[in-house]
Amino acid sequence: MKVIKSAFLLLLISPVSMAWSATTNTSAHVTKAQADNRSQAVIDSPSNSTSALKFHPKVLLTAGSTSNATLLNVPTAGPYWKVAPSLSSEFEPTDSLYISGTLSGRLKRFSEQTVGDLANETAADAGADFMWFISDAWETGGHMWFSYLENRIPVIGVDRTSAIFQRYIQPEGRLYGAWAGESLSVEVGAGGASRRYSTTTFDLVGNIYRNSYTEARGDVKLGYQWTDDLRMHFTAKADRRMYDERMAEFSDGLPAPIGEVHPRLSVFGLENELSLKVGMKYLEWTPALSFRLEKDEVFGARDSSLWKIRQKAAVSLPLNLTFEPEISLARQDFANFSSDPLGDPRNSPLREDWDAQAVAAVKFTISREFVAQAQYAFNKKLSNYTLARYTEHAVETGMNIQF
Repeated sequence: MKVIKSAFLLLLISPVSMAWSATTNTSAHVTKAQADNRSQAVIDSPSNSTSALKFHPKVLLTAGSTSNATLLNVPTAGPYWKVAPSLSSEFEPTDSLYISGTLSGRLKRFSEQTVGDLANETAADAGADFMWFISDAWETGGHMWFSYLENRIPVIGVDRTSAIFQRYIQPEGRLYGAWAGESLSVEVGAGGASRRYSTTTFDLVGNIYRNSYTEARGDVKLGYQWTDDLRMHFTAKADRRMYDERMAEFSDGLPAPIGEVHPRLSVFGLENELSLKVGMKYLEWTPALSFRLEKDEVFGARDSSLWKIRQKAAVSLPLNLTFEPEISLARQDFANFSSDPLGDPRNSPLREDWDAQAVAAVKFTISREFVAQAQYAFNKKLSNYTLARYTEHAVETGMNIQF
């Protein structure tokens, strides 16, 4: 099978990069993120008053262009358009119970078919969450979520770039209990997810496998409010991912021989994040620092530590304009993975990745129903594992319509 190094790179990094992108791509899962963190400060919970069932349909229409749709060290540029409809609902049957739901979809298509065959995406999400206020201080709740995704893993071949099509569904859920005092809030949650692929993929030597897994999670969240304009959040999470099938990588990053039996198919992770939320008259600023430790219980190729610093802000400007910049910088150090596992796995230094992201977005509120927006995004990955490097510039503009 004539598949060269870049295919192997993408198959190696796909579980980690997909998990990482899940934390950064908030546009696709805004409601889910709100459900995950809704009770972290009971301070922010909705008012306790009964209401009828309400629906809020929306649609986001955008067009843009990227210099690197495949995020490879050999870039593929192209224009695209996106349509993201959603329907959210909320219901308060009693003073102490709040229920909400969301149904959303996302269609991303590139204008050029050659690029679309490498990077088109189709996604759908459905979810519901509830909050039960047991007393002024105690609260419990949870959420259920279902995701569907079709996308592609780009592969650089001998004379052209192709892609492996993949499709999966992912049901997940979480339950929590929370207590909130005048300034301090504490929340404990547990849940899990099950990602099931209907497609297969392959590694460098031709082993065919499915990335399906089941994940168990637990978390503790602390919130502290000094004033209405100054709050702190700390989150500690633990997760264990158990694969049905998985590519067997040796500790230095090399693939196992064809037909190799995969041993312990699990990856364990610990993650901590500390963030502040600072409000001023025309500015809301949110700095955050996070650390993730990952233990690969297959052969140890994915053993790594990752630091990330992030700065977000929202600046209110005249003429109903809002400027929303965001920058982040992350460093991931691998404990065993060689920077040259194919050429010199014994003598080359360990792999080290740097990820930098910057987004500058502007929103113009025309009315309650119409919000125009435009943004520029820069993404860059530096690594001594040369096949992991890429640079992307992207511009996007569109309209958010609420009916």
